[in-house]
Amino acid sequence: MGATNGLRRTSSVISYSPLLEWSYRDCQDCVAVVGDDGSKCTYGEFGERVHRIVGGLLAHGLRVGDRALLLLRNVPQFFEVDHAIMAGGFVRVALSVRHHLQEVASIARDCGARAIFADQIWTRRIAESREMFPDLELLVSVDGPVDGALELGTIATSEITFPVPHVAHADDPIANLYTSGTTGRPKGATPSQVNWLAMAQRRNLRQW
Repeated sequence: MGATNGLRRTSSVISYSPLLEWSYRDCQDCVAVVGDDGSKCTYGEFGERVHRIVGGLLAHGLRVGDRALLLLRNVPQFFEVDHAIMAGGFVRVALSVRHHLQEVASIARDCGARAIFADQIWTRRIAESREMFPDLELLVSVDGPVDGALELGTIATSEITFPVPHVAHADDPIANLYTSGTTGRPKGATPSQVNWLAMAQRRNLRQW
């Protein structure tokens, strides 16, 4: 019932971020993320973290439409950063941690990634090979300090950035999706805001 109401209330929305905001607001007391240690984060708490990261990205010079690359396993920080990228009007480029450094660098150059969020291992690799990432301005480690990079905790601002100072349009890009590159160079596709919203709505309709 809740999912159906959410879809109805967002039926006139032509971008994805209002759907995220709806979940933070209307499901604020529901559990959003459970950590490996059993710790729980509600949608309300999660939304606050997302908005702090959005504020940090804007404060560090990222602009709407800039590409932000994620190199993370299935950890709570992935979801926080993932939501922040889409809520802030940036473009999501999520890659597998199984890629080789050269593959990651090639994709980063292809999409012009200005920010990269990664674990300590990947952050250290990129910091040591910075010349391979000519467009990179913001390198962030999500799980500990690395020389030449910032930590996620220092990126997130103390003030909650709400409402997010950007309203996406239906045809604005929301992500760059790349193939694995097993048969050649990875190829990218760029779904729009309305594409992503339609995928989310179809998924919810199938579940209900």
